[in-house]
Amino acid sequence: MSSIRKRNGKYQAQVRIKGSSVTRSFRTKSEASSWSRHQEAGLETRKAKGYKPSSFAEILQRYLKDVTPLKRNTSFEPGVISMFLKETWAHKPIDEISVSAIAEYRDKRLETIKPSSLHRQFCILRHACAVAEREWERMSPSHVFNRVSIKRQPAQAIKRVSDQNIQRLIDASKDSRNDLVGCAIILALETGLRRSELLSLEWDDVDLEEGVISLSQTNSGRSL
Repeated sequence: MSSIRKRNGKYQAQVRIKGSSVTRSFRTKSEASSWSRHQEAGLETRKAKGYKPSSFAEILQRYLKDVTPLKRNTSFEPGVISMFLKETWAHKPIDEISVSAIAEYRDKRLETIKPSSLHRQFCILRHACAVAEREWERMSPSHVFNRVSIKRQPAQAIKRVSDQNIQRLIDASKDSRNDLVGCAIILALETGLRRSELLSLEWDDVDLEEGVISLSQTNSGRSL
């Protein structure tokens, strides 16, 4: 059950369910009521999930250890998760991670990176919560991350790089310590392959006589 009382000019909401309780203060009664309803639903759900981690960091650390290594591209997630682990909210008890704190973190990050990049990073948080609840039977703050939206920018027209800029790239590559950088640039332009796909190529993937490249693994999971 929940209760709301006015104290020191603010509305203090408290939710109690089966011995557990959470309390928080708000400027308005409507905010306190909305939070109380959400907490009641969240507490009931988390009670049914079993073990309660000491903090969200515990989930992220296990995810990094057990889940990330199983993914095709393992270079992206470790750095992102390490960044999350530096945040104060990651080390708070599960019940104390608030939507407002994550929204504030979102707004701060959007000052330096694109919405699409932040959306990819938040997908890691949401997936970590889903794995924790579904496979590890752990409580998680999934309800918090699911409520924080990231408005992505509308798609813009794709501009083809000019012949002049292509030549400048190739000319600049001649100063590289790796003589194959120029070839890689041309191959990328002609095939549209991503960097990871280019770097994973083996000689068995290349048919010089037919002028064909075969990819056994792509980011989409399909062979090409």
